[in-house]
Amino acid sequence: MSTAVVVESLTGVFLRVWEMMGTFIRVCPEHVWNRKFGGWPVWQSVYHSLISVHFFVRQKGDPLPQDPYPVKVSSLEEVYAGPDIPTREDLQALHASLQAVVRAYLDGLTDADLAKINGGLSARRK
Repeated sequence: MSTAVVVESLTGVFLRVWEMMGTFIRVCPEHVWNRKFGGWPVWQSVYHSLISVHFFVRQKGDPLPQDPYPVKVSSLEEVYAGPDIPTREDLQALHASLQAVVRAYLDGLTDADLAKINGGLSARRK
């Protein structure tokens, strides 16, 4: 199986899931958006899902994106209690920018890459 077939399949799955995430950000009712499910407000779970993309696709040596919230908030170790939660527009912009990051990662995969753990991910696991 060639890299192109695998990447095409992964890209298709990613785009379908990513579109669902974008739709959720746009249409989630306000009374749900700020409500806690699983211990965190829904917006914080969405933020975690988005910002975590960098953990999996960042290459070794690449800097982490600037995160306006403490790591414990991004990693769901604690509930954010600050007054300035991200707006839907903030999360829509982050969503759009990360789609390009993942597409670049997928488009850059080679046959050799498919048999290895991402170098950035491996470096963070040590």
